[in-house]
Amino acid sequence: LRTLSLFDVMYNNITGTLPTQLANLQQLRLQHNRITGTVAEQFFLTTNIGGGGNRKLQLQGNLLTAITLPSSVSFTNNSSMSLFLGNNLLEGNIPTRLGELKYLTVLRLENNRLLNGTIPAELGSLTLLEDLWLQGGQLSGSIPTELGKLETLISLRLFGASLNGSIPSELFGLSRLERLELQHNNLSGVLPGSLSEKAESLKVLRLWDNPNLVGTVPVGFTLLSNLKNAHFEFTGLKGSIDIVVTQRIRRLPLTRRSSAPNGSLIVLDLIMLWIVLVVVNAVTEQCVAP
Repeated sequence: LRTLSLFDVMYNNITGTLPTQLANLQQLRLQHNRITGTVAEQFFLTTNIGGGGNRKLQLQGNLLTAITLPSSVSFTNNSSMSLFLGNNLLEGNIPTRLGELKYLTVLRLENNRLLNGTIPAELGSLTLLEDLWLQGGQLSGSIPTELGKLETLISLRLFGASLNGSIPSELFGLSRLERLELQHNNLSGVLPGSLSEKAESLKVLRLWDNPNLVGTVPVGFTLLSNLKNAHFEFTGLKGSIDIVVTQRIRRLPLTRRSSAPNGSLIVLDLIMLWIVLVVVNAVTEQCVAP
């Protein structure tokens, strides 16, 4: 495999463990198979990553359970890697030593249902990171303020967990951040009273279903001209936010969590749907009647 740079066998129902002989490939596409076991340390050695460009290790959608990291990792400016390990069976805590993989530009561990513990503050050392996806596991604890050091970050997805505490104001100072998705957690406190001009890149902000977020949405959010998708539903936030949509201003009211149980809301929706269907059917019968 010395001259092979790309190996693509995704969606092939391949079984067995991950061969270390593939560790030196620039593009490894094994997603959506049935590969089991551990991602060996050979896949993280910089001697297997160099050559310039961005190496992609695409292993999402398998049955992998663990990552083994080398005892030491060196870093050179011409080496980088995108690591896709979402939708596997990774379990336990996120390894803190992932923060030593300075060459990572993408770290996606989403929808590993058995991942638990807290988000390592060490991930704030990944100075080249553009995408950090940790949603859909059993993570708890607070969002580390160290993530505010990721100046190259474009997408941060931490939704669908049990994260608590306040949202670090440092996240709104990331100049390249376009997507901040923190919905379906137990976050609390108020939003930052003032926003840095660096937050101008923000396009998507999803905070809904965090009932302990309180206070009024700061006026600074109105000044974010690129913000097109903002969700604050089912929180304790008050007020409204002006969003620019196709060159027009649309005011989005903020709704608070209803005191009615979810079942009642579903029944109400079904009743309204039934009424609409009855009216439509009646109109249709009148139109076709002789």
